Amino acid sequence: MNCIKKLVKHGLSTSAVTIFVGMLGLALPATTAHAQTFTPIRDFGLPVDNGSPGGLLTQGRDGNLYGFLNGSGNAEIFQITTAGVETLQFASNTGQPTNCSTGMILGTDGNFYGTCREYLPDHLGGVAFKFTPGIGALSGTFTILADIPAFTQVNGTAEPNGPIQAADGNLYFTTEYDPNNTGSGCGYAYKLTTAGVLTTLHIFAGSSVNQPCGTIGPLIQGKDGNLYGTSIAGGKGGLNFGTVYKLTTAGTASVVYSFTAGALDGRDPMGGVIQGADNNLYGTARDFGVNNGGTIFKVSLAGTFLDLHNFNTATEFGGFPNQPLIQATDNNLYSVASGCVGNNCGTTGNIFKSTTTGAYTTEFGGFDETCGSNPDGCIPNSPLTQHTNGTFYGVTAAGPAGFVGVFYSFALPLPLGKFVSIQQKSGNVAATVNILGQGFIGTASVKFGGVAATSFTVVSDTFMTAKVPAGAISGKVTVVEPSGTLTSAQTFSVKARITSFTPASGPVGTLVTINGTGLTQVSKVTFNNVVATSFTIVSDSKITATVPTGATTGKIVVTNPAGTASSATSFTVI
Repeated sequence: MNCIKKLVKHGLSTSAVTIFVGMLGLALPATTAHAQTFTPIRDFGLPVDNGSPGGLLTQGRDGNLYGFLNGSGNAEIFQITTAGVETLQFASNTGQPTNCSTGMILGTDGNFYGTCREYLPDHLGGVAFKFTPGIGALSGTFTILADIPAFTQVNGTAEPNGPIQAADGNLYFTTEYDPNNTGSGCGYAYKLTTAGVLTTLHIFAGSSVNQPCGTIGPLIQGKDGNLYGTSIAGGKGGLNFGTVYKLTTAGTASVVYSFTAGALDGRDPMGGVIQGADNNLYGTARDFGVNNGGTIFKVSLAGTFLDLHNFNTATEFGGFPNQPLIQATDNNLYSVASGCVGNNCGTTGNIFKSTTTGAYTTEFGGFDETCGSNPDGCIPNSPLTQHTNGTFYGVTAAGPAGFVGVFYSFALPLPLGKFVSIQQKSGNVAATVNILGQGFIGTASVKFGGVAATSFTVVSDTFMTAKVPAGAISGKVTVVEPSGTLTSAQTFSVKARITSFTPASGPVGTLVTINGTGLTQVSKVTFNNVVATSFTIVSDSKITATVPTGATTGKIVVTNPAGTASSATSFTVI
């Protein structure tokens, strides 16, 4: 088995491995890697840094990746190019920010945001912070935004998870357990403004009241505007094996799916969920399943669950997945399996791919040798990040240079190709959208759903902004630059807006003119929740609709692919 792993590790094709092992009279595992390129780029360690990397790597406006190193009693923030040139941007004093292992996100203002689980000696519960990158060594600025309430040991170490930035511009995150052990001990959800105002959004209560407990991993914001996450305990009907849950931005929580620790769902979904292009949620459960190695799952927003894959640690070079999935530009799901349960880590680990229907392959199985001698590193310790150059990047927790860790790249045989990444996934006409990529200098045009933006600004070769044009429709964003056309990995949804309507009142049958923006794709018009059976889209800024039978006085609401928009005032039915 070890020789098979080494063949897969070094990128031999499936057919080549099959021929070789056939000569030896060995059986080939059912899930093997296709030819690929795994490259260990940099060994972390002195003299540049002094810590072990972990958590999300995030692409900045400059095209470089940013992440955290955690050493003995301190934390460091590093910047690294895709070629592996590392610059230490921030190093804390001993006993200040520590255990910042969730990584950081890039805010729409160009700053990075994250949480640290400790900030000694004054902030025992940890902090939420803002980091402003600089130019050169130790040039970044670390600013505490909020002091998170102190934790008490409740079923383990209580920890804040990394934040997301929602469409309203606020940051949202959870803690795994209850600060100060007040209430159930199941965790809190917080809202945080970028100015540092922290608000308790929800207190989780556990399976006794059909709620999550032990909320862990990052949140996401779904296309419906709600937040989604996972917990390692709690659930409906007394089940206590973890959940996928929904949380509104107003603070109402509900369980989407309760894990049973069964053969076809597993337990302990630690990595959160992502929303696929098909609107379903995808994630992994760390343990149990058919082979007791964890699972990959799909669940609809309505709670319909499908088991996509059961990990088999005997044949797949990994198992026990605990990192988030990503959906790459080929629409497939990718992540790493660390081979760890809790703090008990073996010497296995892999990079895997799954289609959204469950076809699974081990793409790289080389995290399998003794940590101190494996140039590829061991214990993959971050989600995969797909850079806008098309290549995946990640870090391991340990490696050959003093067991500190490795920064690596991973490219498929047919490169997925360059693309652009949009920071805002929805917005109104005239909203400014941040775009990350490369080769922007000399850009000729930017289009939203095929409609050209009349205003865009190239800030640098790797960052630009564009305003959503009138008439834009929901779809991909494309950038035409000197080297070709780049398309966004995400869909941008154009929100509708009602600015006015005339007349202000009238009987059933009255023709009402509705003015606004983003009206091109409106599919429904209602008068106080009664659907208008007749309406006409005149332009992106005008709709005419007939007041339907049964309508009463109330708001006018229009619906398009981005959601709904309501009038500020009511139409009076007389």
